[in-house]
Amino acid sequence: GKYGVPTTQTVVKGGDGYSETAAKRYPYDVDKAKQLLSDAGYSKGFSLPVSSIAFAGIDTMAQAIKGQLSKIGITVTLKTDTDLQTYITDMTSGKYAAAAIGYGAQTLFAEGQGLFLPTAPVFNGFKTSDPKLVGLYTKAAAAGPDEQATLDRQMVEYLVDQAWFAPVAFSPVVYYSSSKIGGIKITAGNPIPSPLDWYVTK
Repeated sequence: GKYGVPTTQTVVKGGDGYSETAAKRYPYDVDKAKQLLSDAGYSKGFSLPVSSIAFAGIDTMAQAIKGQLSKIGITVTLKTDTDLQTYITDMTSGKYAAAAIGYGAQTLFAEGQGLFLPTAPVFNGFKTSDPKLVGLYTKAAAAGPDEQATLDRQMVEYLVDQAWFAPVAFSPVVYYSSSKIGGIKITAGNPIPSPLDWYVTK
């Protein structure tokens, strides 16, 4: 609804690695998408088997994406699971070319471990390894704050340019709090409030 934010990258504005360049990388253009498919040898489109799950609106988003991709000739065949274990098994089985997922805002260091490193246990089901991406990740993990920020941005831009993912939207988490509780700070870099920072106000 009105709270969703469109995106082309896996990090929110203000978060680690966010790139203004990546944000403008893929404007909506059906004709250009058709041309790119044709240039790649898929002028008649292709079928895309996708794993999904009926949880937290992921299945609804998958249906919306299916409708969008049909406009350029990509026929999405959805398998929507109803339990988490089957969904995880499907994503790691190699039977599905893609998966519809929901993934929370994290640092690039944590994203690497969960999403794009070859050791990511679930969301890199094909164990795809990219030496350049792994190299950027390794350098960023050992870098100081300024250099790390640059390397994180380079990682995000590389992920977007290589189309590792097709991010669609961010759905915010809404927090409710009493006015009697202080210390609740939520930012793009720190999206999860820590109870260790909370205190009772007068």
